[in-house]
Amino acid sequence: MAKKKIRKVKTVKTSTNKEGVQHAAIQDIEVEKGFNVRKNAKPDEELISSVKANGVIHPVHVRWKDRKKTALYLIDGERRINAAMEAGLGAVPIVQHGFIGDKEAMIISLTANDNQKKLTRKEQLEGFRRLKRQGLTANQISEVMAVDKRTVAEALRVQEKGSKGMKKAAQKSVREGGVNPRVAARAANLPKKTQDKLVNKVKGKPLTQGLAEVRKAERKEGVKRPGRKATTATPATKTSPQAKYQIAEDAAARCKEMEDVIRRKLRLVPTHKVLTAQLWIIEVIKGKMNPQDVFSWNHVK
Repeated sequence: MAKKKIRKVKTVKTSTNKEGVQHAAIQDIEVEKGFNVRKNAKPDEELISSVKANGVIHPVHVRWKDRKKTALYLIDGERRINAAMEAGLGAVPIVQHGFIGDKEAMIISLTANDNQKKLTRKEQLEGFRRLKRQGLTANQISEVMAVDKRTVAEALRVQEKGSKGMKKAAQKSVREGGVNPRVAARAANLPKKTQDKLVNKVKGKPLTQGLAEVRKAERKEGVKRPGRKATTATPATKTSPQAKYQIAEDAAARCKEMEDVIRRKLRLVPTHKVLTAQLWIIEVIKGKMNPQDVFSWNHVK
């Protein structure tokens, strides 16, 4: 009986130059299809010319995925890899991250990509989605991608609740004929059929105009506040807790205005102004102070 031939598995080896920079052969680096959030990884002529003249200056990021080390998998640097191949290079400098999971690799990829060249709106949204799938919260995503957490939360809301048309429009900026992120996020609270009708009315519109159109749609649908349907519950009375807290909110909203009045009209500098404002709110809630007394500061001569 003939012995079965055992195919030898090639182990990838890297080299280190005298400056301590690690290099790997381009043929040993695997580019995973769809891993890069950038859909266009084709290098421009300027990059190719630079690589031909100076080589790849910024190392590409790679990782191992199998213990036999049969291939290095690219995390970041697809354009540089393609430019190196166009320039006829055989190897490129690398930053080797070892055996790391998809979540860690995705975080490195997104941050490195954005540092090299700003991500487009569409690419950024794709990054949010991928990190969300990896289990990161909106706060964690905002820290990783150095983006305001409200931006992340609004984008995720559109992806979760938005209609097909609204999602597509939200991938473009207003200048490109897309929808403002805040407008799209608020519109995502509406029924999907309503969103699709609304898309053409808010495309390319600035924030204020876009929100005005959304508010019209909300009134038509009977939505009292974003994400909440109008109810037939008995309206709050003046003595109900709901009414009292509404009064407190109104009083709190006037605090800053009152401070300005004290300075401008009375020419006094309030010292414990935050404490004073809180005490006024408490007095209003207790019913010992009329909200109109708060509002009447506007008319101090």
